[in-house]
Amino acid sequence: MINAKKLVREMKTAYKGGGLKIWRQEWAVQDYLGISSGYWLLLIPMSAAPGPVLGLITEWLRALPVIGQGWLLVKDREAERLTADTWPDLEKAYPLRDAYWRSQMDMRPTNLQVDGYAAFQRRDGRIELFAVDQLQIIGTELNMGLCEEDGRFAMWKDSETGVRFLIAPRHVMQTEELEHLAQFDFWR
Repeated sequence: MINAKKLVREMKTAYKGGGLKIWRQEWAVQDYLGISSGYWLLLIPMSAAPGPVLGLITEWLRALPVIGQGWLLVKDREAERLTADTWPDLEKAYPLRDAYWRSQMDMRPTNLQVDGYAAFQRRDGRIELFAVDQLQIIGTELNMGLCEEDGRFAMWKDSETGVRFLIAPRHVMQTEELEHLAQFDFWR
């Protein structure tokens, strides 16, 4: 599910921009690595973490974080140690619990991409845009995800590995193409 090259590229982009949070914690009796920029969050079991991603983290930190440790990484600054309250509490953060997502809307891809954004249609007919570069982190087999009713996050999950990818939709444009697209039903 994870496209390691795309993930490394997005990590480097976040590192050079506003920063990248990296942490490790135990959740559901499993060791998870969390990676987050301002627009996306990836939770991946350490056993499924791609080598190039672990290599990049090791390059920046000179070691992998241990469980319960987190860092904010920004280019040309010292790595800043984070406290546990600055990353999601996986036991309490509702966007990460499976039960929460069972009540949310699923989405389907459309055939439209506009200025680097892919359009998805929610079951209620609304169109959501997501940055193509960031969607490519989770690979090309992307066909469906879940979106919160208020549109704050969408999540894709790989049931086999436990990988979860949350991304914020972008409300950057309202084009004629999008208005036209909303007239079609991609659920048939």
